Amino acid sequence: MWIGWLSTISLFIKNLVRKFTFRFAEIFVCLFTDIDVPSIQTLQYKHFLVDNEYSDFSINFGILKKPAVRAKKVPKSELSEQLISSVGFSPQWLDNEYSRHPHIIQILNTCAEHADHCQIEFLFDRIVIRDFLLKRINYFYSFPRSACFSDESFHAIFRNAFSSFMPLFSTFLLHGSAVTFPDGRASVFFAPDSGGKTTLVSQFNHDQILSDDQIFVKRSDNQIFVYSTPFGRYGHHKAQKGILSGLFLLKKTDTFSIIPIKPFEIVEFLMQEHRLLWYSIPTIYRKTVFNLLTDICYSVPTFLLTFPKVGIDWEAIKRVLKH
Repeated sequence: MWIGWLSTISLFIKNLVRKFTFRFAEIFVCLFTDIDVPSIQTLQYKHFLVDNEYSDFSINFGILKKPAVRAKKVPKSELSEQLISSVGFSPQWLDNEYSRHPHIIQILNTCAEHADHCQIEFLFDRIVIRDFLLKRINYFYSFPRSACFSDESFHAIFRNAFSSFMPLFSTFLLHGSAVTFPDGRASVFFAPDSGGKTTLVSQFNHDQILSDDQIFVKRSDNQIFVYSTPFGRYGHHKAQKGILSGLFLLKKTDTFSIIPIKPFEIVEFLMQEHRLLWYSIPTIYRKTVFNLLTDICYSVPTFLLTFPKVGIDWEAIKRVLKH
């Protein structure tokens, strides 16, 4: 089991590994990378960096090099049958040149011991192997894709790689904006891209914006908290949190209004908006993850918020929040 892990460590040491540990929503995420990533050394990540050896899970980024020596094709009666049972693993990938890379084979052999806990993607410019049991992600990228690591494209690569692991810790990384009020209550606003999330929160006190694009929502004991993230234009000035008190779907109109809606409408929107998340979660975890999502959505009042470009009635939003 440990052969693949030891090989991963040696590979990254050989390539002058860079290590960063982030604290996201009280979860420690250790990032190893064999390439310089300027975007995670900027101010917006600074408040989430910690000097900590412990991590809840790790993600390893490494370049996908053509093997000098290829392993023999995986016998269909051995590793392949176990891997094909893993969600996301397609049988034709067994003929992929990189699937016979000795290092990839070692990792896949480890996955085969608990294939139903793994999610594996062989794509044209990357291979992503998520092991939910051992809590590690191996992300191999092609040389052309390495250009994305030097600009803001890495934000999406990074968060999409690890977001499926967050529910293991009763947490979601959700596409939404959020603000906190002086009493510690937090409002979360959902909309598709260009749906008004940034327009809305940009009119609030900037020191109390958790994020205008991505937020962490975490169930802890008997409370649900909303945490800031480094992803977005606003809110990354410091790591902070608030108590979830209301969920809002946004709609741009000429008038401001707050209309109560059923919680299932929020659930339905989030299921659609984060449909790719479900593909990266093994089947055996999906029921638990879905129950976590519905618990969060049914825990607080839910509303449709219509609003003009300017003139947000923040006092009205505060009044409808759950105390």
